[in-house]
Amino acid sequence: MGETGLEDGEKLRKRIKGLGISYDRIAMDDWDSFLAAFAEDNHDTGKKQHRRDRLV
Repeated sequence: MGETGLEDGEKLRKRIKGLGISYDRIAMDDWDSFLAAFAEDNHDTGKKQHRRDRLV
């Protein structure tokens, strides 16, 4: 599997914001790159936070 770097996390955050998507919280893996890129956002980390059965 590839490595996800800070540049990837920043590109993802920029793309989400560029699409006009807003959120109060974001669920994500606890990868260092995502934690750094989304540091100013309110976030939950770990697999249990973004499982399909939690969306109801």
